[in-house]
Amino acid sequence: MDLESIRVFLAVVDTGSISAAANLLYASQSSVSRRIAALEREIGVTLINRNKGQNTIILTPYGESFLRSARQMEVLYKDIETSVRTPFRQFLSIGANECSQGTFLDAFCPIFIDRHPEICLSIHSYHSSTIYQRLNEHFIDIGYVSIIKDAPSTKSRLITEEPFVLITRKDSPYHANMTIQELPPNKEIYLRYNAQYEHWHNSIFPGRQYLLRVSRELMMASYLMKEGTWAVIGEPSGRILCSLKNDFVLYPLLNVPMKLTTYEVFREDTRPSRINAERIFRSELNEYLESLRK
Repeated sequence: MDLESIRVFLAVVDTGSISAAANLLYASQSSVSRRIAALEREIGVTLINRNKGQNTIILTPYGESFLRSARQMEVLYKDIETSVRTPFRQFLSIGANECSQGTFLDAFCPIFIDRHPEICLSIHSYHSSTIYQRLNEHFIDIGYVSIIKDAPSTKSRLITEEPFVLITRKDSPYHANMTIQELPPNKEIYLRYNAQYEHWHNSIFPGRQYLLRVSRELMMASYLMKEGTWAVIGEPSGRILCSLKNDFVLYPLLNVPMKLTTYEVFREDTRPSRINAERIFRSELNEYLESLRK
C-alpha cells in the first residue's frame, strides 16, 4: 500500500465521484478506477459500491472504517515529509470554533508567532463537533470547543469560564444590572454562542426579532455604532472591543443562567514531531489567559 493509492482513495471520497477525482488529480478515470481496484485487492475488501447509473460514490462499511485510517495515514506521511524537508521548523495545527477565535486566539496567536518564529501554526475554523473528528484523524493537534464530548484517546480541560455582559454605546439608554428582558430585541446584534445559549435566548425573544446576526464577537464593532444597539458578549471579547472603540461600555447583566465556557481538547498520543510545539503553545496560552484574569 503506497501513499499515492491513499491519496487517490481520499480524492474519490472528497470529490464524491471517480470522474471528479480524476479531474482533481489530472488523471484518467480508468487510472483512478484501477488504483481503487488494486487497493481493494490488497486490503481484501470492497471499499466503494459500484452501482450502474450512480453518479456519486457510496462507501461500504469497510470503506467507512478504512477512511478514518486513510486520513490518519495521509497526515502521518505528510508529517514525515515535512520533518525531512524542514528539520529546523516545528509545526502545530489548531482547530477552534468561532467563539474561541474571537474570545482569545485572535489576540494570542500573533503574540505567539512573534515569540516563536520557529513554530509554524495552522489555524482552522470548525464547529465543535467537527473539531473532535479532525482531532481523531490527526488533522489538528489541539482543539478549542464549547462542548465536551466523549472521544477515544482524547483529553480535555476547562480553560475559560467567563460571564456574559452587555455591550453598547456609552450614550445608550441602558445601564448596569439590567435583565435581557428589559432590552429592545429589534436593536440586538445577536451571536449564537452554543445550543444552550440559543435555547435560552429564543425563550425570551422568539422568532428572530434581532436587528442583525453575526458569527463572531469582533464583527459586532461596526454594527454597535448604530444608535440604541446592544449585544450580549463574553467579557474578555467585550474588553477587547472597548479597547478598540472608546465609544463602547460594558455592563453586568442580571439573570443570565450560564457562562461562556471554552475547553481545550488534545490527543493523548500526540505526534512525536509536534510534542514540543504543543507543550509550548498550551503553556503560553495558559499564561496569557491568566494575565487577562488579573
